[in-house]
Amino acid sequence: MDQERYISTYEDEKEQELDILELLAFFLKKFYIIIVLALVGFAVAFCYAKFVKPVTYTSSVQLYVKNADDVVSSEIVSSSDLSAAQKLVATYVVILKNEMVIGEVSDMLIEKYGAEKLSEIFTISEDYDKNLGISKSELLSCITMSSVDETEVLQIKATTPVPEISADICNFVAYLAPQSLVSVIGAGSVEIMADAKPAVKSDDSGTTKLAVIGFAAGFVLSCVIVFLMFFFDRTIYASDKVCKKCGFADLAHICAYRTTGANGKKSKIAKSRRQLTSATTAVLLSENPPFSVKEEFISLRTNIVFALAPCTTKIFAVTSGHPNEGKSTIAANLAISMAESGKKILLIDADMRKPVQNKIFKVDAKTGFATCISKLNTVDEVIRKDVVENLDIIPCGPIPPNPSELLSSEAAKEILESLSEKYDYIIIDTPPVNVVSDVLVLSDIIAGIVLVSRYGISTYDEVDEVKKRVVNANAKVLGYVLNGVPESTVGYGKYGKYGKYGKYGKYGYSNAKTASSSKPANTEKKSDSSKEPVKAQTAGKQNSNKSSK
Repeated sequence: MDQERYISTYEDEKEQELDILELLAFFLKKFYIIIVLALVGFAVAFCYAKFVKPVTYTSSVQLYVKNADDVVSSEIVSSSDLSAAQKLVATYVVILKNEMVIGEVSDMLIEKYGAEKLSEIFTISEDYDKNLGISKSELLSCITMSSVDETEVLQIKATTPVPEISADICNFVAYLAPQSLVSVIGAGSVEIMADAKPAVKSDDSGTTKLAVIGFAAGFVLSCVIVFLMFFFDRTIYASDKVCKKCGFADLAHICAYRTTGANGKKSKIAKSRRQLTSATTAVLLSENPPFSVKEEFISLRTNIVFALAPCTTKIFAVTSGHPNEGKSTIAANLAISMAESGKKILLIDADMRKPVQNKIFKVDAKTGFATCISKLNTVDEVIRKDVVENLDIIPCGPIPPNPSELLSSEAAKEILESLSEKYDYIIIDTPPVNVVSDVLVLSDIIAGIVLVSRYGISTYDEVDEVKKRVVNANAKVLGYVLNGVPESTVGYGKYGKYGKYGKYGKYGYSNAKTASSSKPANTEKKSDSSKEPVKAQTAGKQNSNKSSK
């Protein structure tokens, strides 16, 4: 019991550690958002401070606080007098910010500048005696008072858009200070060290300060946004969580790779569902398939063989939750990889809504599985033999109006049963489960389903929906394949260089000899020599057998 509890605690701690690592990885992946928003915050604050915020001018005046009236006349100033003066500074600040003092400053400003000019800066209102006055809160917000380096010197600053008004505010407060302090405290005094003068230059320090604050605010806001994106993100970035939650076997992680089109340009790796397109090529048909991708399909082939070992039938389907997640290319490459191991493989394109296997292997699709089930053609007439050595293909054929009815018919089951006696493994490419239920009607005849999802695009909710549909149909999921995984996360990148060396060919890593066995065949008339099926060399088969071992 203690051991089980220890194991459970260890797994929880490990899962929590992985979550933190995933969070850090997610932050690194979205780091551009953090930088962009931080720079936006910096730019907005800078523009506001530079072009929107009113230009202000700051003036200041300093007052020397004395503990007694006779301090100046004394030849020696004791330390106790200085200490008492420092304590009086804080008291003086409170007294000078009194409404009575601020009110008198307001009256002096109105008397000198007039209410009309001051109304451009402050709010002017009437009191009970119908006397005009400046809003005390606005006037007080322009004034700051503090001790200079914790000494007995009191500094008064005023900041307004008009330099003359800033200077006069300081001077008026300094002028009112002695009589206000003596009338309240009854002891001590202040001495004006120098009158305040209008500032020549505007305050530029506020621009830099606001810009830095804007950058910090943008940085913090972006971090919060990225964290919320991670917290609410249901996108799949790791197959172990999916397999642990749904009870699926983790079959393989297929690396993202670029395919070369007819124009010689390499395709872009999809980063969103809008960028996904139907597959038109299989990477293992190329002359030099990426080392990591080839190794992953060998791993997938091995894991599927083990998964099918206890099953009575060797027929299985490959599907996905939604379209364009790579299930057709996975089925095609898996069929090629299994054929390279020396087994007799049949690939059936049962996606009667959007078939692509005929495009991948470049075979004629005028007849196929649909016409065979409809008894318009015999089985032998629809099989495209040896498109790759040991690999036969039955394309979909013309798209029928009733795909589900054809797949659920007795004719389809009889065809699959008869074909299972001729082939070691039969792979069926089927439509997405969450879109149509075509694959589920085959649950009685197939051993199970290989589920394919795409890294960074498919979601956990989509996989949960697949599981519900599969369970309701009494079907079985043989395992889970995560497609489009970045090569850096798989771990083959640093070993890819070994695929270049010819001396490793004897171990099955050389692509030169297997390239001929991976060439697609064309089933056009034999009179055209360029379209005859290409037979793989015996050496290629031997190398692929050694690779499977």
